[in-house]
Amino acid sequence: MTSIIEDFYYYECDVCEGISNTEKYNQDKQELLDLCDKLDSTLNEKQKEMLSRINTLYGELELETEKTAYRVGFKSGVLLGMEVSKDNYT
Repeated sequence: MTSIIEDFYYYECDVCEGISNTEKYNQDKQELLDLCDKLDSTLNEKQKEMLSRINTLYGELELETEKTAYRVGFKSGVLLGMEVSKDNYT
């Protein structure tokens, strides 16, 4: 069994549950989907497979970036909390 701190640090709990997307996110997502549909209609099967793999890899890179930023932010928050707590009790 891990601690809640470990769960948060390794992003193994759903901290984003209940967070809704912004209007900008929804607009950008729709534009991306529209552009992909337009491009897809001009490609042969091999090119479609390549585009699909590019999209998958891009998503995986973004996920790794987000996880790293989350961990850095989490560590900073814990350290800040410890520093504030230390200052209040010394």
